[in-house]
Amino acid sequence: MTLKTWDSYNLDSDKYISQYESLDTEKAIPNITEIVSELSGKALDIGAGTGRDARWLASQGFYVTAIEPSKELRNFGEKQSKNIDIQWIDSCLPKLEALNDFDKFDFILLNASWQHVLPVDREFAIDRLYNLLNQSGKILITLRSKPSDDGRLMYLVSHEEIEKLFDKYQNITISGNELKRTSLLYSDVEFQTVIITKG
Repeated sequence: MTLKTWDSYNLDSDKYISQYESLDTEKAIPNITEIVSELSGKALDIGAGTGRDARWLASQGFYVTAIEPSKELRNFGEKQSKNIDIQWIDSCLPKLEALNDFDKFDFILLNASWQHVLPVDREFAIDRLYNLLNQSGKILITLRSKPSDDGRLMYLVSHEEIEKLFDKYQNITISGNELKRTSLLYSDVEFQTVIITKG
């Protein structure tokens, strides 16, 4: 049996639910309010976990689709958002097979999830994200400075890699390299915010 990235989240779901729900989105992702302030419409939260950020996006007026492959986290998220307009889907990068070619979003969030994508799959994943993003839309990716030492499957990530993967697209602007912060959950981990704008 092949270990999947989300197996650890299913096995220790109570721990991760407690951790994620202990933080507010605006504290966990500095500047997110400013980043989405000029956006509206449909938002896609990839690796939505407990739905904390998806619920916040819904509170900002977005129609939210939450992607989460962990059954335990997804079930919790669905219960927490049963009275909120959030569509929950069992899927994951790189293919996001549950979404079709006609699905388009104005804001796409990958908060602490890009490190779970295999490096060999990342070019395909970036192409998928690009095609899902509406003109003038934004993608926000948070990059974890180091893999976890608690058994979760993670891989190295970098701002430079994101730039290289998007380089073939002429209508993409990338910013946010300076936006680094120490994790509020792990004192030896930093997160870097990358913002991709289309058009």
